[in-house]
Order: sequence, then C-alpha cells, then structure tokens
Amino acid sequence: MRLLSSILITLKKSTQERVAQSPTIRAAFLQINSSLSKSSTQVERAVVPPQLTAQTLAQFLGEQGMCWIIEDFHKMDATEKLPFAQSMKVFCDMSAQYPDVKTVTIGATDTARQVVEYDPEMSKRVSEIHVPLMTPDELTDILINGQRLLNIDLTKVGRDIVEYSAGMPSVCHQIALNTCLARDILESQRQVVKLDRDDLKPALSRYADESSDTLKANFARALGARAVRKYDNYRLILTALAGGPLPGMTPEEILSKIHETTPSYPKKSLRPYLKELGTSERGRLIHGSIDGKWRFVESIYYTFAQAVLISPEDRKLARGSGFLDALFLDVLTSKIDKGEDRSAFIIRTKEGEVVRELKIL
Repeated sequence: MRLLSSILITLKKSTQERVAQSPTIRAAFLQINSSLSKSSTQVERAVVPPQLTAQTLAQFLGEQGMCWIIEDFHKMDATEKLPFAQSMKVFCDMSAQYPDVKTVTIGATDTARQVVEYDPEMSKRVSEIHVPLMTPDELTDILINGQRLLNIDLTKVGRDIVEYSAGMPSVCHQIALNTCLARDILESQRQVVKLDRDDLKPALSRYADESSDTLKANFARALGARAVRKYDNYRLILTALAGGPLPGMTPEEILSKIHETTPSYPKKSLRPYLKELGTSERGRLIHGSIDGKWRFVESIYYTFAQAVLISPEDRKLARGSGFLDALFLDVLTSKIDKGEDRSAFIIRTKEGEVVRELKIL
C-alpha cells in the first residue's frame, strides 16, 4: 500500500543552514537523519521519503501502545482496498508481539464485509461493531448542550432540525450551526437569544450552497451522459427512493414503486444497480442498512433527488408534514427555477409538462 508519496520542498534564499526532520518523523522512520543544504538561490528538489511499510508502521505504533484509526473506509478507492486489507493482515500478525496494536476502521454499513471481500484471509480477523443512527433523543441532547453553552433557545426549531437530520449527528450540528450564523451568533450570548423558524430558511440556504458542488457532482455521476439501454436503471431507482419515505425502502418496496410507472422492469436488475449507486463511480448516493432498507446517504440527498426527479404532486404524497422538510425542498427548487443552478440543471418542457433533468457537467 502506498502510504507516502514524494514531497516537493522549496529551498528559499538564505545563508548556509541545515533543516532537520522533526524527532517524531525520525522515530517513525528510524532511519531519517538527513538534512538539506540551502544555497543563495532558490532551488526546488523532489525528496522521496524512506519507505514506510505496514510492518514498520505496526512496529512503531506497537512500541507506542497505539492503534491505527482509518476514517471513511467506504470512500476509499477500490484499487486501494486490497493493499489496505493486506496491511490490516500484517497488523493482525504483529499483535502477537504487540498486543495493543490494531486497526480501527470507520465507515458506512458493511465495512467489515468489504474488507473480507478484498482479502478472504481476513474473515476471522475482523470484528464488526455496528454503530446505529442516533435516536431523536440523542440528537435533541446535541441541541440542548449547544444552546446551554451558547445561551440560546432552540425550542421553536429543535424538533424540525432533529426530524430532518434523520439520525445523522453531522446534519444536526450543521443546520444548528447555520441557524446561529444566520443571526450572527458566534460566541456565548450575555442574554438568552431565541431562534425561530424565520432563522431556518437562510440556514438551509447556506447548507444547500455549501453542499451544492458535492451534490451536483455525485448526481452527475449517477445520471450523467451514458448509453441508456432498455431501462434507465439509475434514474428509476433514485426516483423510486425519492418518492418513498426518508428512512428508506426495502428492495421489494423499491421494485413495487418502480412498477407503478414501469411495470415491466425486471426484478433481477434491481440489486446490481442498487449496489452500483453505492459506489464512488456512481456518486455514492445511497447505501444499504442493517435493517435491510436502502436510503440516501444524507437527508439532503433525498431532498435534492425530490427537487430534480419528483413532480410537485408526487412530492406531496411522498413527503412527510415536517416543516423543515418542506422548507428545504422549497429552497432547492427555488434555486433551480430561478436559474441559480443553470450550470447543473436545465428545464425542459415535454408535452406541456415541466420536467427537470440533470445537465451533463
């Protein structure tokens, strides 16, 4: 596995001087004790660091009594997963000498299965710990702690934020933060400041703007230019999920939803394309959950899909009555209709009906 790459170092104009590596790096690589001489002119030189193997890293961490934590394993490119799994195997072998050395890999559903899939020898060396989505009460605790520390009152908007977060603490944090920023609350207040629903629209608009590039790029991967066979599988699946509940749907429920508009769609086509929509090549828009349901990776993806794939009439049937849900959808569709997202969308008229389609980026 490629753990380090070449580094380009600029040697600036100065008198004779030695630049040594830090003690931490020297200890990590054991052999680093080199320096670079600076001349009177500026020079750029490619410096290749010493080779850091998985075994060397395991020894270093083992000596320190540390473990290796890897975040967002589900975002790792497929080409890197096999060498990574092999590195994990080395860590397992080194645990006989260093009992504390281990890897903690954090990712989306089925992370452990993915590791085993890329290296069968890991099948008995991986323990999977399922981390469920947060409950409404847990999300509410986030808001309670935040409002106590900032001396603000989120009572009027707390329930809306929790409902839309759909178990995702990151979403809860971000919308609550944006609500504070909309009122220029940057530090603890001397007197209690009450936030209400009027503060939510600018907060959501900011959230949509911050997520816009990622949303457009990921949806473009799924729905962009490609040869469409008999069925536009990705669009059919995403439209079905956008027309269902936010917590997601089972494959059987998704198929039933697709059959409402495309009765001939074959059952055997569904699961392969569901899995593809969970890969980086197709934007990683959805994922399977331990409860057997497939859902969008974040609630904003669900709302975004509704804005571009579902008609207003169908949205009313699919959507709950949540105030923040409806408001966020209004923010997104307003940006599209006003032309603010012309780089990502086009509006086409087909048989008198307005149809929104993703433009190829």
